[in-house]
Amino acid sequence: MQQKILHGVEVDITFKPIKNLNMRLSPADGRVQISAPLGMRLQTIENFIGDKKSWIEKHQTRLKARPLMRPKTFEDGELHYLWGEAYRFKRVPTTGRQLISQQGDQIHAHIRQAATAAQIETLMEGWYRQNLRQVAQPMMAQWAEHMGVSPNGLYVQRMKSRWGSCNIRRHTIRLNTELVHKPRDMLEYVVVHELVHLFERYHNARFYRLMDKFLPDWKTKRQRLNGRDIERGC
Repeated sequence: MQQKILHGVEVDITFKPIKNLNMRLSPADGRVQISAPLGMRLQTIENFIGDKKSWIEKHQTRLKARPLMRPKTFEDGELHYLWGEAYRFKRVPTTGRQLISQQGDQIHAHIRQAATAAQIETLMEGWYRQNLRQVAQPMMAQWAEHMGVSPNGLYVQRMKSRWGSCNIRRHTIRLNTELVHKPRDMLEYVVVHELVHLFERYHNARFYRLMDKFLPDWKTKRQRLNGRDIERGC
């Protein structure tokens, strides 16, 4: 990857065996990320950035203006999200095993009186990962059978700038734990996206033809997951 400043814009450039130049903004900091065909002249990329500079600046400003996510306090009544639905948090004192459970429209934290916010957060993260695996594993198995591919494993972890990734050599899929907060059809889009990479490594015309074949409404799901204008990578 090359890092350049073009027309006053910081740009990360990765050259790949693709036909078209693609651009996206990192959702974390708005940094411009370019995927360019092998052998493309830097001047061509610079001209492209110049043409898109007003668009880039507009959306970088929008990203910077986003309200900062307030850290969770894990007090009664606080909203937490699971599969796109809002649940009220409730502390349930216990002297036994500490655990998290869903009860109706609430998420119950069975915790000891002295439990800290950090300890509760650790419990919540584990519970979220468990929920994501429980839904994603059968979903991936069903899609893999339908598509005729054989992934070797599913991993769940925090990811800064991607919803998922595919290790082509090992045939393994990784999913961002944040997906557990989104509706399940958005998880489905990411699962299919990563499985398609087992056919095609790069985001090229063949990749998108396969997406159209297996999940015809994938573009709508991607827009809902990422936002209308700023693409987030998988």
